[in-house]
Amino acid sequence: CSVAAFYVLHKYKRRSLFLMTGSLVCMAFLLMGVFTFLSSSSSLSPFLISSLNFIPMACVILAYTGYGLGYSVIPNMVAAEVMPVEIRSTVIGILMTVEMSSTFVLSKLKPVLIDFLGIHGLFTMFAGTVFLVIILTVCTMPKK
Repeated sequence: CSVAAFYVLHKYKRRSLFLMTGSLVCMAFLLMGVFTFLSSSSSLSPFLISSLNFIPMACVILAYTGYGLGYSVIPNMVAAEVMPVEIRSTVIGILMTVEMSSTFVLSKLKPVLIDFLGIHGLFTMFAGTVFLVIILTVCTMPKK
């Protein structure tokens, strides 16, 4: 994805690319949440579930593609561009620390969240979080 991201980042505007890749990640998580809910609630027949068993893998591929093509890259680029040179490395270091810390906390909370929300609720929560980031981007990211 990183080789493709190099070309994609030069072809599209950052804001529109971030919105497209964020939407791709959001749709993948939402589809995964719906699929896991329907398959665990016995709403679908076993034959239908077995014939649709490619959906989780397709959702993982879509989420990683969206994440690698822009959703993870663009915030770091924008942060590096808007920070003054004097404080850029410090601020980027702080942002990376916050990102890695939140990933660590989420990995530790995952069992608790699965017990509380279920696997379908966890994927739906991820989709909702990505949707909120998309809304925040629409309101705050420069249009250049």
